[in-house]
Parts: sequence; structure tokens; C-alpha cells
Amino acid sequence: MSDLSSASSLAKRTLLLAGVILVAGSLIWAQNDPQAAAKIQGENSPGRELVELTQLLSLTAEQQGQIRGMLAEQRRKLESLRMASSNAGNDVSGQGADTSKRKIQAIRAETDIKIDAILNDGQRVKFAEWQQMRKDRMNRQQSAGSNNVPGQQTPNN
Repeated sequence: MSDLSSASSLAKRTLLLAGVILVAGSLIWAQNDPQAAAKIQGENSPGRELVELTQLLSLTAEQQGQIRGMLAEQRRKLESLRMASSNAGNDVSGQGADTSKRKIQAIRAETDIKIDAILNDGQRVKFAEWQQMRKDRMNRQQSAGSNNVPGQQTPNN
């Protein structure tokens, strides 16, 4: 009987240890996987953008660190702009939205210039292509969003 309980106890300990190792390994993997971190942070996060640029441009560790800082600064500025816009309330004339859009574009352009400055010639070509794809994607998203605005007149109305 004691052999049976001893074997059962050993099996429980082994399973517990295996579970702990599995959880610890998963946590370590998630910390070291930038793509997993980017997914956790969100679709429009600086982490996701850094992962995308690192893969596309084959960034060095030094470039990654510099760009991480640039993207964090951009995020702070965009967040500050968002907070200022929400505190200002809605502009009935629609000029507030246009002004915010121009400010957002200026912040992104400033970051893009800084990123471009640390890239080599081959990376610059790929970065310019990526910028155009990002711009096209944003235009498509805005077009799709403007088609769904309640109360907006369409040519068929």
C-alpha cells in the first residue's frame, strides 16, 4: 500500500514540476519574442511597428534601440494630441478634425525623417516602400470609415 501512495505522490510531484517548467518556459519565450510582445501591446503599438521594421529592414540591435526611442516619443506626442483634442471637445465646423489630422501627419513625418536618417541606402529604399504601403493602408481605412458615417450623404442619396 505504501508503494502505491509513494508512486502516486511521485507522479503528482512530477506533473507539478512539469507544469511549472511549462509555465516558466512560456513566460520566458513571450518576453524574448518581439512579435508576441507586439500582439500583447496592440495592433497600432510602437512594438508592432518596430517588429515590422526590424523584419523588413534587417535592423541592427543599435538601430532597433534608436527606433524604439523614436517610436516611443511619437506615441507620447500622439497620445498628448489625443488628450488635448478630447479636452477641447468637438469642433462643429469640422476644422478641429482637419487640424488634428495635419498634426498627426506632421508627428509621423517627423518620426519618419528621424528613422530615415539612421538607415543605410538599401534600408532607405525599403523604408520608402513601406511608408507608401502604410499611407495606402491608412487611406483605405479612412475611405472605408467615411463610407459608414451616420448621416453622411452619399451620391446615391
